[in-house]
Amino acid sequence: MRAIIEQFVRVGDLKRKIGAYTESLKNFPTNAGLYLVRGIAHQADHDIRRAIADFTVSLSQAPASTYCLIFRGLAYHDAGAFEQAIADFTAAIAFSPTLSYPYHYRALSYEALGERELAKADFGQAETYGYSPDLPVSPDVLGM
Repeated sequence: MRAIIEQFVRVGDLKRKIGAYTESLKNFPTNAGLYLVRGIAHQADHDIRRAIADFTVSLSQAPASTYCLIFRGLAYHDAGAFEQAIADFTAAIAFSPTLSYPYHYRALSYEALGERELAKADFGQAETYGYSPDLPVSPDVLGM
């Protein structure tokens, strides 16, 4: 998931991308996928507040979006809001219990709170489900 954010940075010109997504949203204001990708662009641009706002709008339109929950959880984690991050990762696990990402990222948030046993258990679950930072996530999965 972090690799997707890094890809946005590598491709560059985040302000232009954000502007293009904003223009598209004028024509498609209920498109959850556009809010998701604009949120990712904001996160890549280190504008965590706007990223969280876009992920929240996306989730209001598509509440079962596992990947949007994960991205918002990452944004909360980056903002130091570890309890909120854990809540989003936990919700993502409820929707996709065999997906490794939310276990891994929830473990990092538990670790940040000093909850070592909970972190250890989640790292184990992530490994069980094949977590690798290099796992590809296709744009189709994200609804792009």
